[in-house]
Amino acid sequence: MKLAKEYLPKKILEKPKEGFGVPLESWFYDEKGVGRFMDLLGEKKTRERGYLNSKYLDNMYDKFHKRSLEMESFEGLIWPIINFELWNKIFIDRDLGGYE
Repeated sequence: MKLAKEYLPKKILEKPKEGFGVPLESWFYDEKGVGRFMDLLGEKKTRERGYLNSKYLDNMYDKFHKRSLEMESFEGLIWPIINFELWNKIFIDRDLGGYE
């Protein structure tokens, strides 16, 4: 902070912190990017684990394809669910099955 005080105006240093948003929605609709993982939500193995509510996943997946899913759902729901399922595939199943 001492270094910043030397080079930055006081007005900048007094501003409140702001989050750094990432374009998760557009990343998920890119099938060559993060979107390639969306199919994990519909996989039989994901549903058989019993951790997630299948009806809820179906509803979320349906909204995703209709492009009516709320923006917050990408960061707050889909991103954590996909990461959790990838973790299960890596450390429990020991099989990424095409998701490498």
